Amino acid sequence: MTTKAITRPLHTSGITVMSNITSMEVRGSKITKLAGTADHGGSSASDIYIDLEVEPKPEPSGQDPQTEELGLVLNAADALELGLLLVAMGLEDKTPDHVAATCDRLKALIEDVA
Repeated sequence: MTTKAITRPLHTSGITVMSNITSMEVRGSKITKLAGTADHGGSSASDIYIDLEVEPKPEPSGQDPQTEELGLVLNAADALELGLLLVAMGLEDKTPDHVAATCDRLKALIEDVA
């Protein structure tokens, strides 16, 4: 099995990542799809990697080093489900023209990564 990588820059505004102890502001910097291609007609697996850069905090707490980067890895099915839900929620209050333009952009993106 060989692996095909498709990488695109990702520029997001601030995203808050939270845990039970802390929270941090991150910005998306890169998204990569690693797709295994079956050599003999078998199935292939895909994973989606999202690189996130952590925004520095004004005053570091204690002597521990601050986190500078985080990563998020999704399998292809989870990425699709999450993506569809995010798109649907993001388009909820948009005009029909905006929805149509987004659908056109999605079609172009699908063709671009294929």
